[in-house]
Amino acid sequence: MAIAKIKKVIILSLKEEKEELLRGLQRLGIFHLANAQIESLTIYKEDLNKIKEIIDFLTLYLPKEEKDKKILIDKEFLRNFKDGEVLKILDFFLKKKSELLEIEKTINNHQEEKRKMFYFKDFPYSLSELKNFKKFNFLFGKISSFNFSNIETILEKDKSFYQIVNKEKEVIYLFIGIYKDFYEELRNRLISNGLEIIDFIRYEGTIKENILKLEEEIKDFQNKKIAILEELKNSGEYLKKLKIYYDYLFNEEIRKEVEKGLFSSERCVFITGFVKEQDIQTLESFLKSFETLIYFIVEPKEEEIPVALENKKIFKPFEIVVELYGMPNQRELDPTPFLAPFFAIFFALCLTDAGYGIVLTFLSLYLMRRFPKAKKFLTLLFICSIFTIFAGGITNGWFGDFFDRFNLTFLKNWKDKLILFDPFKNPMIFFIISLFLGYLHLNYGFLLEIYDSFRIKNPLPAIFNEGAWFLILNSLILYLCFKKFYFLLTLFLGISFIIALSRMDKQLFLKQFILSLIIFNLLLFFAYRLKFLPSFFIFAQYFSLILIGIFFLISLKKEFKKFNLVMVILTNLLFLLFGFKIINKILPLLMSLTTLFIFKENRRLLKKLIWGVYNLYGGTSFVGVVLSYIRLMALGMVTAGIAVAINTIASLVIKIPILGIIGALIILLIGHSYNLAVNVLGAFVHTLRLNYVEFFPRFFSGGGMKFSPLKMETKYVEIKG
Repeated sequence: MAIAKIKKVIILSLKEEKEELLRGLQRLGIFHLANAQIESLTIYKEDLNKIKEIIDFLTLYLPKEEKDKKILIDKEFLRNFKDGEVLKILDFFLKKKSELLEIEKTINNHQEEKRKMFYFKDFPYSLSELKNFKKFNFLFGKISSFNFSNIETILEKDKSFYQIVNKEKEVIYLFIGIYKDFYEELRNRLISNGLEIIDFIRYEGTIKENILKLEEEIKDFQNKKIAILEELKNSGEYLKKLKIYYDYLFNEEIRKEVEKGLFSSERCVFITGFVKEQDIQTLESFLKSFETLIYFIVEPKEEEIPVALENKKIFKPFEIVVELYGMPNQRELDPTPFLAPFFAIFFALCLTDAGYGIVLTFLSLYLMRRFPKAKKFLTLLFICSIFTIFAGGITNGWFGDFFDRFNLTFLKNWKDKLILFDPFKNPMIFFIISLFLGYLHLNYGFLLEIYDSFRIKNPLPAIFNEGAWFLILNSLILYLCFKKFYFLLTLFLGISFIIALSRMDKQLFLKQFILSLIIFNLLLFFAYRLKFLPSFFIFAQYFSLILIGIFFLISLKKEFKKFNLVMVILTNLLFLLFGFKIINKILPLLMSLTTLFIFKENRRLLKKLIWGVYNLYGGTSFVGVVLSYIRLMALGMVTAGIAVAINTIASLVIKIPILGIIGALIILLIGHSYNLAVNVLGAFVHTLRLNYVEFFPRFFSGGGMKFSPLKMETKYVEIKG
């Protein structure tokens, strides 16, 4: 439940041991290279692309159980993999693919030719005989009935002739003869008037004979294709070897890319990296196996340390949320375990349907088995779906109003026992829950920042900023609820801290603190005058006078001048006269303001006070922050509303005779699938937003670099051990 402690490791090795060293570090998977972000490496290699091409090709034709078969190997197997045999397999299947593509292309061409000939199959003459005419050239073509009149005009009797061979719908198929002297001219005119020429020049014999010949050739090629496909169906072992080879080669390329970024001399190579403190012993055992290698383990500088999150199993899936936002820096708190419960609750309230939660639970479990590499995200989805079942159960959401709409009495009675409130009957309850969660989440963020500040032994900024806001918000709410004057005390204390200390300066801290007490006492006095506080708070004005005097004395001590001394004495004298009610308050107030700004340090302090007042005004944004949590209610009710609409449509369709039940089932299946998909996305995105925009800024800044060790990266195989 924290950020892992990291050590820096410096390795000096001979160049001849470089490859073995990097391979070993890759097998260990615990060493983060200082000058290479492994996750950002992009490998584009011709050999890899070829292997991927053949893997995809074989996957198309293999039975499902063969192509989905898991490949389990150990690290040593991948390391010692021999590629000679696989290269032969690769060449063999590249040829098979090329051969298959050529066969398919030929079959398609033959079928297209056959389709063209079909409309001229009743033409009785041999095509080879047409080539023997000395005065005529012949052509075949087709044209739309609409343009046929134009063709008739062009084909004059003394230059050409034509015969209609076939008609189909609005297309006419023609045989045309043209005197050779006019052939080019008339041919161009025919084309420009819409005639599509069909070329049979390469064929001999009648068109019927050519159709039969094409059919025979198509059969021959199809038999060849079937033979190749049968061969491909039995290539499961070859596919396995190709997948292993792909992952082997990919890891070799990663290592080579990493090598390029290493510092090296003529004989040595210098490797700098980081390792988790818990893995130091494992790394040392490996490094000691090299006789000539030297290594040093040192404390890293804070700015260069990569960040590794360490959380309990239940919180591990929520690390994705943090990683999407940005890793914490080494001094920060890991927010993962703190965001987890709220993330699951917010997601569940955005979806608010137990039926959808059940579907999502089984879907995520299935996908975990199907896509093991996405297990972390799918586990997050699984946890959120469990919370969704409970959220739906207490808000009467079971595929919308499915049980009520279709009168499933047993299920209806059972689910009614679980309902705490129905958002459509009592929307204000959902509204209040959403606001309460927003208010709770906001305060939770403030408390985390205060805790984190104490953890890193720098509590003052959090106490006088986040702590002050915590006091203000909660005191205001408590006062409005219970009207007890002591809640005003903590409210005024928080306000005075924000004005005087939210822009804290170590050199001015004492003055800022005294100024905050002055503001606090003045607020108490004004509240007394407005009759919000009991009568004994009249003494607040005297405390203010004493504190103002102390403030001026401190200022005088730091910037002593005779003139400054005279002004301070005069100011204190006027306040004394005011205390005995000899003069009114206007003159001492004006004199105190004048005296305040004759000190240079106080003029600097004034800027901080102005910023403090501005910060106090900025507190109005917290109203918007809390109100933004109403999206929980909005999204939850939208999900339910769409589900109810789908059920309503299905209940109307089901009344149609015979086809009604089938139609209703289709509407329910498609409608609820769409509603689930869209609202799961919406729930995830808006839950992320509430954490990123409303929660994280209270205590978390991010900016750390992710710990990305050099390790075996696999696409097709699973490495055991």
